[in-house]
Amino acid sequence: MQIHEKKVWLVTGVSKGLGKAIATEALGSNHIVVGTVRRREDLELFEQTHGKSATGIIFDPSHV
Repeated sequence: MQIHEKKVWLVTGVSKGLGKAIATEALGSNHIVVGTVRRREDLELFEQTHGKSATGIIFDPSHV
């Protein structure tokens, strides 16, 4: 019997490209994803699409 342990992933740029692909794969494997986005609209879409397993954080590194 294999025990599947949920892991928490921190993924940058979950609204598109590689970050989105990684987040989607992790969520599809029943893990939890904390993902960064630059815009509020992207945050809302990410969280609404993936439910309780997805938490978004607005972070724009160009403003640091």
